[in-house]
Amino acid sequence: MSTNFTDHKFGLPKPDFQALPKKKVTWRLLVIVGIIVLLVAAKVSYNFFFKEVKNPTSCAQAANNKPTTDQTTDTSKPSPSEIRPSTEVGANAHTTIHPSVCEANTFEHKQNNKIKKSISATQKQLAAKQSKSLVKPGTYQEVKEPQGIYHLVVVNHLDKWSAMKVVQQLMKNNLGVCLILPRIDKREKYYRVTIGHSKTRYEADAKLAQFKRMYNNIFILKY
Repeated sequence: MSTNFTDHKFGLPKPDFQALPKKKVTWRLLVIVGIIVLLVAAKVSYNFFFKEVKNPTSCAQAANNKPTTDQTTDTSKPSPSEIRPSTEVGANAHTTIHPSVCEANTFEHKQNNKIKKSISATQKQLAAKQSKSLVKPGTYQEVKEPQGIYHLVVVNHLDKWSAMKVVQQLMKNNLGVCLILPRIDKREKYYRVTIGHSKTRYEADAKLAQFKRMYNNIFILKY
């Protein structure tokens, strides 16, 4: 009977001890370790990238001793020393003004000019409306009822025919004329010939002073 020497268990008693079982590494543990490694690598890359962005220096700048972007200042804003007047007293004292301050003053000056022009144009339009005659020059209107207008009464006549003669004469002088008809129910008798019609008493007084030299008996009537 042949003996197989490779079989160490043949004819030998079983040992009293047994080897510890090998722990199996599960795939879950590997996944967790991989995630941790990726997070650490991402954090390191993030910090490195933002440090490079905040402090961009190059070999050429270091060799030429050129200032970096952190050392450069914004020239668009004036520093306090640029806009602060000098402390010198006397004939040589002067003030250093930044160009941006001059531009701001120029812009403000232009805006003020535009506002003044707009106000002036508005005033001219209002003056033109106020000076516009209520009755077109060279024409006349018959007024039957009160309208709340200030009239400059030139003459009063008992008959319409005499009043119309004055109306035609005033029309030849290129004046706007109103003929106020008498109201029978109010027992009025006179035909009033009027000129210089205004909406305000102030305008009526100014026109009265203007026509007073031409018509001695002229007076103001609100009708």
